[in-house]
Amino acid sequence: MNNVNLFGTLGQNAIVKPFENGRSVIEFSLATKETWKDKEDNKQSRTTWHNCKIFRKTGSTGISEFLKKGAKIIVEQAFLRYQDREIGDRKILQAYVDVEKVELVSTSNTKEKQKESE
Repeated sequence: MNNVNLFGTLGQNAIVKPFENGRSVIEFSLATKETWKDKEDNKQSRTTWHNCKIFRKTGSTGISEFLKKGAKIIVEQAFLRYQDREIGDRKILQAYVDVEKVELVSTSNTKEKQKESE
């Protein structure tokens, strides 16, 4: 099993889907950005999208209310299964994970913060 830590920005609000067996899944997309300089010393960047699933007992899905579009989070996770897909010029890592820890670094976008302070 591959262990990985990701730091990124949520691309959508988390979605909770209950199962008949009393468990549920919390789904969200996480964008991570990689930057580097090429041979000509030009700055380059690439965004990778990670489609994440957190499997939980139905009563323990409270974290989903904090996983809103634009929020920055750190995910410590263990990959159970993954699949690379190419969509146009984007690379998507389809990840199904059992998350050990999710840490909220900041809430969603600045516009919402400005509205709250008014």
